[in-house]
Amino acid sequence: IWRMGDEALYWVGVLGGAAKLCVQLEDGRAVTLCSVAGSWIGEVELLRGVRHSCDAVALHDLTVVQIPRSIFEQLWMQQPLFQTFLMQLLAERNLQLMSLITAQQHSGTVARVARCLAALITPLNFPFAKGHWLNVPQSELADYCNVSRSRLSEALSQLHRAGLIEVGYRSVQLVDLEGLRSFTGLLEAPAVT
Repeated sequence: IWRMGDEALYWVGVLGGAAKLCVQLEDGRAVTLCSVAGSWIGEVELLRGVRHSCDAVALHDLTVVQIPRSIFEQLWMQQPLFQTFLMQLLAERNLQLMSLITAQQHSGTVARVARCLAALITPLNFPFAKGHWLNVPQSELADYCNVSRSRLSEALSQLHRAGLIEVGYRSVQLVDLEGLRSFTGLLEAPAVT
């Protein structure tokens, strides 16, 4: 959608599909900052009048709408409801990023994956996860959770056994969002009868 350093010319709405905001490291790895579907991206650079500070990348087929900077600025300056929406969007994205950073600090891989998955679903940034289905490749989820693809697969299996998720082809359903958000990594042993 754009590359880090590109001039910010549009406010971008993700109408179909999903995108991620990420930063490429010198060693070639990407650090995912957030993922969005059914939301807007690029407002920070427009508000600050700076170039893009990260890449915006489509995760799969994507439909976007672009609002030119001049219209965005006019709405920002003249429409209090627009200002309120932007503040709510920024506040939610800030909370989402704080949840992701906190989740990635967990030493246990399963807890990290559980909390990272839960951090994805927010009312303004990722509202289109119908039934909390994430149609995102597992390689992208591994990047988002900051774990290897094989560790993600193991963690997803454990979360499935715990009844917190369902795993499908190129998709994950978050069955128990609150359970994922509070997951500590301690799975109860089955009762002995």
